[in-house]
Formats: sequence, structure tokens, C-alpha cells
Amino acid sequence: MKLLQTYGSAVIIVVIAMVIILPLLAYLQYTWLGQISEQEYERMKQNLQTTAFHCSMDFSREITDLMKSLGGTLIGSDDDVEKTLHERIIKWQTISTYPAIVSTEIKIGSSPSPEQTVQIKADEESMLFLFKDLSAMAIPIKNRSHEVVLVPLNLEYISSSILPKIIKTNFSSITRSEYDIVIINDKGNHIYNSVDTTKHDILQKADLVIPFLTFPQVPPLSSMPPDRPILNRMHLYRENPPEPFERNPRELERRYDLPPPQGNMMPREEERRLRERGLFEMQLKHREGSLEIAVNKNRLRNFGISFGVLILLGASIVFLLLSTNRARRLAQQQLEFVAGISHELRTPLAVLKSAGENLADGVIQEKDRTRKYGELIKNEVIRLSDMVEKALAYAGIHSGKQNYELRSIDITPIITEAIQNAKKLLPSYNFKADTVIDLNLPQVLGDATALQSAIENLIVNGIKYSLEKKWINIEAHQVKNSNGSFVEIKVIDRGIGIAAADFSHIFKPFYRGQNAIEGQIQGSGLGLSITRHIIELHGGTISIKSSPNEGSVFTILLPSIIQDEESK
Repeated sequence: MKLLQTYGSAVIIVVIAMVIILPLLAYLQYTWLGQISEQEYERMKQNLQTTAFHCSMDFSREITDLMKSLGGTLIGSDDDVEKTLHERIIKWQTISTYPAIVSTEIKIGSSPSPEQTVQIKADEESMLFLFKDLSAMAIPIKNRSHEVVLVPLNLEYISSSILPKIIKTNFSSITRSEYDIVIINDKGNHIYNSVDTTKHDILQKADLVIPFLTFPQVPPLSSMPPDRPILNRMHLYRENPPEPFERNPRELERRYDLPPPQGNMMPREEERRLRERGLFEMQLKHREGSLEIAVNKNRLRNFGISFGVLILLGASIVFLLLSTNRARRLAQQQLEFVAGISHELRTPLAVLKSAGENLADGVIQEKDRTRKYGELIKNEVIRLSDMVEKALAYAGIHSGKQNYELRSIDITPIITEAIQNAKKLLPSYNFKADTVIDLNLPQVLGDATALQSAIENLIVNGIKYSLEKKWINIEAHQVKNSNGSFVEIKVIDRGIGIAAADFSHIFKPFYRGQNAIEGQIQGSGLGLSITRHIIELHGGTISIKSSPNEGSVFTILLPSIIQDEESK
């Protein structure tokens, strides 16, 4: 009892600990994931900003290189000016990654209005103009007021070739698949878009907006680092394709004049320059709706997985406690069985020992008394054998080695034999057994010995647990229902009955009802368990109806062979 109390206290402590610890772990997990999500959001936003900044710088560098190569003082006649500019264009095209960006179909015209262009200082003596819509460049002619050379730019080539390649070089394939990317001019017109942006509403709710295409304000283009060496950069790109997960590797020569931004933000000077001089805007938006939504979804997904693990852990502990408790109850029942069977064995063995000693010592001389002693010994041996058979049957059932030989049998002689054998097992009980058995019952497929044992167990229990009147009634009928034809066997007694609380446990091994325990009726608690096992192995069912002090009705249904014949 002390052990059981200790075990019960331990279970209560474990349950209380689970109730406290699991919610605490769930709260800490939620808080921790929230902090990680915030850090992840900042990291992704900064990486996105840095990568977009590099895209802007790459494109700005391409346009700046073009203006630097074509800019400078133009002087002389129209032919001289055009010849000089043609030479500059051809030289630039030999070293450029995107030679088709500029056209050789140049022409001389009047200076564009300031509203149309951005003025850039080419060198200490000259300026050049870039149209804000990126349609052309205008290079002034020295000593010819308001006259410029117009150099057309291929905007379609910029949109379809240059910008996609720059974006592909800077953004990994995963990032490109996660974000919508749009580049627009100051009038809101798209010069590049990765998707149908009308479906994504990117212009109103972009995760990141940065200026795109910027130029130095103070130093002239001529003061910038010398032109890059003649390299086939597309060849380098093909040999070094973008990395699939991280930011793509950059050719060193593409970073010699401007290091990438360090720290959490791009350089303040560059940020100011982008804000003040950008001709376009690059807008990026996560396809989940926003970067914040994507991070929150990932947070909820991680929390769901973590919380699922905690639930699984809690359920495992609960099942472990239930399993332990079940094992404890089984062990307790086994101990009670051992104690009960020991008592049951001790009584007949003591009787046999006493009777044997009296016979051996010659105490009993009279013939009648010797015959009574012989009957006593025989009855006790039968009783002892029945207990041993039940114990062996239970062991055979749970070892999986109990096999039955099924054949067509008649149930009537089995019932009769079960009644006779019960009378041998209960010689001290003078009970009456009535039978109501239909004629011409169909045969069943079963093992005669096993079925007799099952019916016999019900009869013995009905008599043992009877009140003053020792009466048993056995009925056998043929019944039919939607499932087929059956032989129904009912064992009816007028005993102490079974409490409703014991119904769900009465067929469990070693279990004994409260009425049996209070009545101090000896038994092992195996009879009904073995009976149910036998009936179920024959494809049948067993049920019970009982009320305290009003008796019990056990009903067995066994499939009859006639149903197979009727189905043919």
C-alpha cells in the first residue's frame, strides 16, 4: 500500500510538472521564434537593400562608362564632330559588354530643354546631357552655342537584355523567384518588370524602393578611375554562373572603383546621391504579399512544428504514464492471482494430505468411511485439475500457442456434458440445472473441448455466485439476422449479479467484481477471460446482462454452418 501511495504521488508530481513546464516551454519558444523572426526580417531587408544597391551601381556604371567614353570636347565642322564621335563609339563598343546599347546613327541638333535631361560634367571644360527617359545622350559642340550631337540609346535593348542580366547576376535564383522586381521612370512608366505587376500591386506596397541609375554630382567623369581593361565580361559570366543560394560571385574588376557597402546600411554619401540623382526607381516586393508576411508565415510554421514537438512530447509522457499505470495494475492483478491460486491450491492439497495420512495410518477402517474418503479425494483432485487447466489455458492463450481443431459439431451434447462436468466440479453444491434446447439445431464449426470448457465456466460461475437458491438455466436456439444464421446459447442464473461499474472489466484477466470480493467467494478471475477468448476464436460473441442481487444472463452467439449452405 505504501508503494502504491508513493507511485500515485509521483504520477501527480509528473502531471503537475507537465502542466507547468509545457506551457512555459511553448511561451519561451514563441518568444524566441519572435526574436529570431525580427532578426531574420532585418537581415533579409538589409541583404535585399544591399543587392538592389549593387544592381543600381552596376547599371549606373554601365551608363557612366558610356558617357565617359563618348563625352569630352567636340570641336570643328559637322564632319569632324561626327567622325570623332564615331571613333569614340566604335572604341567603346570593342570593350563594352553591351555594345548594342548605343546607335551609330548620330545627328546634330539643338540643345534639349533642362526639363528633359540631366546635366553631367564630362571634364573640366565640357558638359553632356542624358535624357531622363534614357532615349538619347546629347554632347555639346564647342564654340557652337546651343548645338549638340544626339546619340540615340536603345531603350528596348536596355529593358530586355541589360537590366535582366544585371538582376540575374546580382540576385540568386531563389530571390528572383520570391520577389517581384520593377524599375520605373519618374513618370511611373515601366522600363523593366519581372512579372505582371498589376496582379501584385507592387507600386503601392513595395518592400523596398531605391533610386536607380545615379551619377556623381561634383567630380567630372574624366576624374573617375581609368577605363576598365578590355575583357569579355559575358564570357566571365558564362564561366562563373550565379550561385544558387547566396549572392552571386562578383568579378573583382567590377568592384575596383567602388567597394560594396559595409555594415547594416549603404554608405551615407551613396545613399544621398541615390536619393538626389536617381533617374529611376527599383521596387521590390515579396510574392507572399510582403517580406513581413513571408517572415511571419515562416515564424508560424516554425512555431507550429515546435509546438507539435512539445505536444508529441507531452502525449508521449501521458502514454508512458498510462502504460506504466496499466503495467502496475497488471502486476497487481498477477500478484492477486498468485495469492488467490495459492489459496485455492492450498485447500485441496491440505485435504488430500489429511485424507491420505488418515488412510495410510489406518485411522479409517470402516468401508463406508473409506468410500467417502475416496470420493473426497476424487473431488479435490478434480477441483485441483480444473484450476491447473485454467492456469495452463491462460498461459497458452497469452503465449500464442493455443490451437483449436475446428470441425462440424452438434452443440446439444456439449451443453449436456458441460452440465455434468460442472456437477463434478461443484460436489458440495446441490444445484438444479434446467435446459431449453431447440430440436434440430444447426451445427457449428468449433472445438468441442474448448466450447464445453467455455460453457462450463459460465455454469460454475453462476452456481458459485448464487444466493440461497442454486439454480441455472441453459437455453439454445437458432437465430437469424442481417449477418447470417447463428446458434444462441444463454446461461441464466439467479445469483448476486454484477455491478454496472464492473461490466467493462469483467472479461479482463485476474479481474474480480466488487460483489465477489465482498462475498469472499474464492476464484482466480480467469474463467470469464478464457471463455471470451474461446468464443471469439470461434468467430462468435459473448455479452452480459446483469443487475445486483437479480442474477445474470450470459449470451453466446456462434456462427452456424447452415449459413454457408444457404448462401450457395
